[in-house]
Amino acid sequence: MMNKDEMQAWMTSMVESAATNDPTDDDWQFPSSPVLLKPRPGDIVTLHLRGYLRDGTTIMDTQRRQPLRLQVGQQQLVPGLDAAVRECTRGQTVDCICRSQDCHGLIGFPPAIPPNTTVGFKATVVHVDSTQRSIPLAERQRRAQDLKVHGTKCFKAELYELASKCYKAAYKQVARDVTSKDLKVSLLSNLALCALRRHAYHTARDRCNRVLALDGTHIKALYRKALASHALEDHQEAVNLLEKVLKLDPKNKAASAQLIQCKQAMASEC
Repeated sequence: MMNKDEMQAWMTSMVESAATNDPTDDDWQFPSSPVLLKPRPGDIVTLHLRGYLRDGTTIMDTQRRQPLRLQVGQQQLVPGLDAAVRECTRGQTVDCICRSQDCHGLIGFPPAIPPNTTVGFKATVVHVDSTQRSIPLAERQRRAQDLKVHGTKCFKAELYELASKCYKAAYKQVARDVTSKDLKVSLLSNLALCALRRHAYHTARDRCNRVLALDGTHIKALYRKALASHALEDHQEAVNLLEKVLKLDPKNKAASAQLIQCKQAMASEC
């Protein structure tokens, strides 16, 4: 079991630091690449690469300089290495031995690589840029679910900022998909809870409003919006929301207790 610091280090490595604006929501920042993304033809990979011959002679090594940026499936990598890199996610390293027919063939690459020579490669994928391709809906939904799982791990470790990044990145994957309503509602509701834990009450209320625009009777969103409104001293709105929760779920003990607090706060203001 990882401790909190280990979890934070692991999740920080999983979530891209680079961000781009989502066209549907200019104030939301999203990682530019999904977590656990494997390259596909047309993607641009940034990688460190070491090439060596059977006798151990190094023919190239990028570790002490800028990594390479190459496009997968466009003959910019030798066939054997291209196939190996497609099986890697960001941060992974692969070792592969390419026979001459999967490398530079009968011609070689003089003077570094003689004709008809087997070459070994050690490649580390630094980044995967998938913006050049259109990702199928099923793949985007799978990625969104994966990101949601990572976000929940962060939330349980009390890493609310990282959890929010994961949930936002997941939402971006399905933002324009009308068939992913339930997933979007769940992600937005989780974002509201993260905002509450960070005492970002205006943000929490905004996230709840997004949920309620999709599902006006979502009990968790109504309750969380009530908590945010109470924290912002908008007690009347909190009371109205909690009464709606109790109308939908009369046995909701948390809402009943919160309603008493809100009414007491209102009475103290009179």
